[in-house]
Amino acid sequence: MKIPIDRDLITDQMNTLGLSERAIISRTGIPQASFRTARQEGLLESSLSLRHVHALAEVLGLTPSELLTVGHEPVKTPQPSALEDAAHLIPVLYEVAKTVAVDHVARSCNWERARLQAALDAVPTALAGTGLRLHHSNGSIRILPAAPTDTRLKNALRRVRTLGSSLNTTEASILTRIISGDNVLDRSPSNPTRVAVGALKNMGCIALNDDAVFEPTADLRLALPDL
Repeated sequence: MKIPIDRDLITDQMNTLGLSERAIISRTGIPQASFRTARQEGLLESSLSLRHVHALAEVLGLTPSELLTVGHEPVKTPQPSALEDAAHLIPVLYEVAKTVAVDHVARSCNWERARLQAALDAVPTALAGTGLRLHHSNGSIRILPAAPTDTRLKNALRRVRTLGSSLNTTEASILTRIISGDNVLDRSPSNPTRVAVGALKNMGCIALNDDAVFEPTADLRLALPDL
């Protein structure tokens, strides 16, 4: 009695592993004619032993039960829901930080247009409560703030970023003294001190008060409320 096997799975595994017919015959001890019959008809001759079945399965990276299961179907991964696709898409669009064509997004994600549209329809739900929204314009999309940003706060934070990245040692020391309430221009300040004060003023970190003494600006205090 011949033993039914999954011939398509044998071929798939040979292609995947780069195995030739000669290599399999050599490693399993199965006669060439018997192996060709198995590939063509999906049947192992009854003259072959269980040892041959195990050897063939091992060479192909399978279990004997997989090899002997006719009509073996690969496990299909269910397609993500539209909301899951939206959750995948949002960080990408946010990181790009510019308008991109919908067609380009579909090609980049390797999604059909219908799948992309379903994901885009789900984006507003996914963005709820984040302060962001999906902007459409002439076949292109972009993630934007849901409401206008506070210009004053944005400028203050921009100055703080500039401050943190470009202050030299002298400027940092002078700013620390000004925050502490020192009048850094009192008693004939040195030229490096004057230069540092000018730089801090230009960056919007300090300004003269009514007593003609430098102090942290309102923008700096807004960005750094612990000052």
